[in-house]
Amino acid sequence: MFILGTIGILQVLLFPGLIVRKFFDMPKGFWLRLAAIMGISLITNYLFVFVTTLLGIFTQITALIFVALEIAALVYLYRKDILATSISDFIVTFWHGLISPIYKIFPKLNTEDEEEKNKAILNIFAILLFVAALVAIELTFRIFRYNIGQIFNKWDAVLSWNKWATIWSSNTFPAQTEDYPQLIPTNWAMIYVLIGNHAVQFFAKSIMPLFAMMIMLVLLSLGIQTNNPGFFISIITLRLVFKKFLTDYIASGYVDIPLTFFGLMSTVFLWYVYKENDTEKKYRWWILSTLFSAGAAITKQAGLYFLGLNFLLGFYFMFGIKIKQAFVANWKRILIIISIIILIAIPWYGIKAVQIVQGETQSHIATPIQSTNKVHQGNNRVDTAISALLKLNKYFYFFLLAIPAALFIDNFWRWILILFVIPYTLIWSTYASYDTRNLAITFPIFTTIIGLGVWGFTQWILKVCQKIKLLRLPLFLPLILLIVGLLFGLNHTYTETFLAERQIDLQKQLFSPGLNEQLLTYFADKPTDIKILTSYPLDYIPGLHGQVNFSFSDLDQFEDFIYSGDIDYVLYPHYTSQEIKEAIAAGEEVSRFTVILSNSDWIPFTLIEVNEISD
Repeated sequence: MFILGTIGILQVLLFPGLIVRKFFDMPKGFWLRLAAIMGISLITNYLFVFVTTLLGIFTQITALIFVALEIAALVYLYRKDILATSISDFIVTFWHGLISPIYKIFPKLNTEDEEEKNKAILNIFAILLFVAALVAIELTFRIFRYNIGQIFNKWDAVLSWNKWATIWSSNTFPAQTEDYPQLIPTNWAMIYVLIGNHAVQFFAKSIMPLFAMMIMLVLLSLGIQTNNPGFFISIITLRLVFKKFLTDYIASGYVDIPLTFFGLMSTVFLWYVYKENDTEKKYRWWILSTLFSAGAAITKQAGLYFLGLNFLLGFYFMFGIKIKQAFVANWKRILIIISIIILIAIPWYGIKAVQIVQGETQSHIATPIQSTNKVHQGNNRVDTAISALLKLNKYFYFFLLAIPAALFIDNFWRWILILFVIPYTLIWSTYASYDTRNLAITFPIFTTIIGLGVWGFTQWILKVCQKIKLLRLPLFLPLILLIVGLLFGLNHTYTETFLAERQIDLQKQLFSPGLNEQLLTYFADKPTDIKILTSYPLDYIPGLHGQVNFSFSDLDQFEDFIYSGDIDYVLYPHYTSQEIKEAIAAGEEVSRFTVILSNSDWIPFTLIEVNEISD
């Protein structure tokens, strides 16, 4: 099963895309190319499962034959690469591929040239941002590592998405899906059919964190290819946004992040269409952009927005506003684009439309707005929108930075901001803001616009400094200003109250945090003058007090403490002498002692109350 499961993962992520790569030029950049291969593979598997299920032949034998044919095709297509590449050749190629982009970002500077010296400042920032971006990617990669060997455990993933995948894997077209598209469930189904068991979820679930990883790696690739560290800023901030809003969904089996992946890839290739001058390459990028926008549409309904916008902008970037002339002169190219949309996106929605009309299933269109109304309880759409946006807290103000950032970015990203990011955010706020994950598709585009804008602003500031010759000032002056500003900023952030509260919170974690929490809860409403006979260092825990130190080894001393009348409670460890334990047990039988609580972490302790005995 493990071998078939591994083949299943390779099938849904790589095999079809690697075949297509031999017939269709992919973009430069290892990670961008890998992301394109991954997306094409997912779409291909969706089409295979969709068609074979409709024909009633989606079985393990059919899937194995399909995969075997692909492997044979791969061996044939890559036979020269496989046979001609030695280990040393691979190592050298890998090394050059790893180092050359870094040289591109951080070139050697001519120290004799004044302008080159000024560029050094930007290069220092670029190095810091590059390293920080790698750290952000590694932190996201941890989710992938921790997810290996896990199963679906979130509500919709279990009751909807994976349920539909198991139905597909039984060679049955799922009926009760409302109008939710099925790219991810069909790919899980492909894995289930290959391993012959839809109850084993490890392989299917293992692919889910890769979408967040690939989003960041695509941005890294763009930063390297364009020599623009603004993309590194995007990675850093995107990781923070993911951590805030999507931590529970990156590996869960929800399809919002796969949707975000397809949306970003569609946008990236549309950007290539915008800036490419060669007509053939321009059209090639439009095909890829259309593929990924169609992939977004069959991942989740929100992808339909991308599909429509992609077609309109792609058409405009290719042919301008002369619609009639474009159709006359380029009807074959336009027909191919429309055919891709019809082949990938239309069949699913067409079938669901028929089922909805016939009453076999229902649309979910009204569900998000009902859930949104319950969450915000606004009297009108404006109130709901304001409530939703403000619930983003500080990230609402962060996203607002995209507006001034637009002053320092190229026109393409302004187009995307105006035609997609802002309208989609407003639609989300009034229609689907019951959950922030429904806004996920905008997150990498938000952070990209902001990152590119911040870098553009940094370059503009540097030019201003060059004009006023600010960079010729002695180094100690900006260093002093930086240190003073940093100290004042830290002093404002880390106030005396903050540090004191932080100290208390950390002290509560001393020794046995679980026992501390139990004791603090119990003694919260008890008098402050109580005495507790114990070897546990209570006086070091904020909120606990009254320790009377005792080693619990001498029975006579224990009885002297108890009968003195000064002790209210006894907190004794499991290593208490047997004599004292027997005395405590005897006392419990005659209600001399009452057991209050006990713990099992660190060193087990038991708290008993000392009761007064009537004469």
